[in-house]
Amino acid sequence: MQGVDSYVGEFVGDGAVLRFDFGRYSSDCLKKATEPVYVIAHESIGGLPAKVASPRTPGHGFTGVYFPNAGRSNVLCLWGQDLTSTQQELVLKIFETIRFERTARLGFVLPPPPAKNVQ
Repeated sequence: MQGVDSYVGEFVGDGAVLRFDFGRYSSDCLKKATEPVYVIAHESIGGLPAKVASPRTPGHGFTGVYFPNAGRSNVLCLWGQDLTSTQQELVLKIFETIRFERTARLGFVLPPPPAKNVQ
């Protein structure tokens, strides 16, 4: 996937697609998630503050996690759309496993740039 001013991509498996947006100018992908339609939780994941949202009715909305500061003024948002209840449960467990590698020089390790299409 091609981002304008951020690193974007997706993870695909078992019929689910999780998209991500990482960068200084990435926006809060969960800003439209509001109660009572969504369950909203503010917690610490991987040592960083995170906002987690999931629809109360699986299959009707997005399930995502938003890190307002993923290091060096970068934002990370990871979400899936219209997930089944089984997928939603798995994705929420996956979110809890997110970790950020810190280095003394950078503060956080940044992801590699997206691969160029070679023809």
